[in-house]
Amino acid sequence: VLLVNTTSDVDQLVMEQKWSAALQRVQTTLKTLPNEPELLIWEAVLYEQLGDAPHAKASLAQAQVAAKDQPVGFWTLVGNKRLQVGNLNGAEQAAQEALKIAPEDAQATLLLASVYEARGNNPKAIQLFSQAADFARKANNAQLEVIAKMRMGTLMQQANPFSSSGTPTTTTTITPTSQ
Repeated sequence: VLLVNTTSDVDQLVMEQKWSAALQRVQTTLKTLPNEPELLIWEAVLYEQLGDAPHAKASLAQAQVAAKDQPVGFWTLVGNKRLQVGNLNGAEQAAQEALKIAPEDAQATLLLASVYEARGNNPKAIQLFSQAADFARKANNAQLEVIAKMRMGTLMQQANPFSSSGTPTTTTTITPTSQ
């Protein structure tokens, strides 16, 4: 219950970009749950947001030890937390780390697709959402497959079929002249 309440509070504070308050909330709960990987990852990501690289690195190393039996899940969670705070480069780096370990991991591929979507690179995001759906299907993860397909479908509805960049283009309407 403490972990759920803390992550809920942190999610709200992150949405409001209250990095220091979110970090304080995490650190208060870490006194009771000192080896909880999700809290340690939050601590690292929040230190990154505050520009405190040494503490971020230490927290990330501690989290990695706590989650040593799930390295792909560790990097995916790091990436998702970084994505949540708007650190797209950090999220991409974490997704790539996860994919080095498990190249066909659906969650890590979905994370990478989300990074490309956030950057506005819809064609690449669509491609990656499609891959994530395929990987999820192979792993018998129907829920993740549906999520990936829905996200892909939403992007495909927004995409301009005549644009190679996936960004909207200016169109000119040609009206026929009467003869």
